[in-house]
Amino acid sequence: MKSFFQTIFPSKKALIALFFIACTTTAFGQQFEINEDGGIVTNQKSSGFANNILGFLPFNTTVPSQYAVTTDGSNTANLASKKITNIISLQLNEESPTFIPISFELTVNVKIEYGANSSNTQILPSQQLKITYNKDGGVKYNPLQYIYFKDAPYVKLSLEAINTVPATMPTGFNVTDLMVLKNEMKVTSFYTLNTSTNTILSTANNTVNTPQDECLVTWSWPHNAGNNYSQLEWAWIPNDLASTYPANNVEALFKNNATRIDLKSAPGESHAYKIPLFYETDGKLYIRVRACNLQPGIGRQDAQWSTPAIFNFNGHQSALVQGENRTQLNWQASTSYAEDGKHKTVVQYFDGTLRGRQTVTKDNVTGTVVVAETMYDGEGRAVVQILPAPSKEDYISFKKGLNAFNGASSIYADPSLSF
Repeated sequence: MKSFFQTIFPSKKALIALFFIACTTTAFGQQFEINEDGGIVTNQKSSGFANNILGFLPFNTTVPSQYAVTTDGSNTANLASKKITNIISLQLNEESPTFIPISFELTVNVKIEYGANSSNTQILPSQQLKITYNKDGGVKYNPLQYIYFKDAPYVKLSLEAINTVPATMPTGFNVTDLMVLKNEMKVTSFYTLNTSTNTILSTANNTVNTPQDECLVTWSWPHNAGNNYSQLEWAWIPNDLASTYPANNVEALFKNNATRIDLKSAPGESHAYKIPLFYETDGKLYIRVRACNLQPGIGRQDAQWSTPAIFNFNGHQSALVQGENRTQLNWQASTSYAEDGKHKTVVQYFDGTLRGRQTVTKDNVTGTVVVAETMYDGEGRAVVQILPAPSKEDYISFKKGLNAFNGASSIYADPSLSF
């Protein structure tokens, strides 16, 4: 049985496993995420003995877990294949507020029945799961042990025995109150892409008098799409070149200077992405999306593109956007992309002599804008480098008057005269 069942003892691998279980399990719920090999993770089920219950359950109490293909809300007709990972685990609940007065060992004997369904099973008897706890500082202990195997649509876990060392615990302390015994099932489903799948792509309202640095686009796929990725593409066309790229020639719009990213997504859910808006002049942003399917051994499949959505924008730091009677600033933007559409934009603003005045970036997780600034003396020499500081505004722009010196006649005064 060693080739089919594996018992993992807590070590570096076990710590990784603990993180894996905690992050991907939903108790009898539905949750979509993308597996590393491209399948949609669905039907994640976790049944078991919850905290403060293990010690009160009679022996031979059973906890079944049954895979049901229809619970993910998808059209089962296009289900191409699936992978099931089954996990039986015993875990110490280290987040419990219960005070642990002593070091201990706890061993649980379980019987595992597995198979295609409840009437067609095999039995793996007398499996032991053991965890330890040591209250002394700096001493290693094993808070988790689990058994995992694959491709069992039905698993029933039976509790047969509980043993502790020491056998007698301090008065008022019940070690089983801290234990969690789980029967988990993680299913990765692969679907056949419906190549005729289409969607409507919508953008947030474009309020030209309000500074903005992102265009929010949203879309959703029907349940029978069969995709595990969305491919989003956009292209910027300045108004003075609009006649060169007629709107009815979609392929010409996206042929040159288009940006394309792959985003993990699942059918039956709403999806959104914020496109960086760092374009010099007024124009239109053309955006489209299509469903994609990536499967091991099959490769990539693409559905048809959606009808492009159009977003009007008057240009970054333009006079109209800023509401001021002045020309555009000198600036340079650099946007770096990573997997799953992650991106980071850094914008540098320059004065008329092309000396760098501000460097502005945005944390795309928290939305915080951070600004660093350089001050120059009357000879044009950089004399003060101001450390990055957060801005009150949530969009990237030149932050006028962000830093000033006491006694300075204006925000542009020679900083050396303030000392």
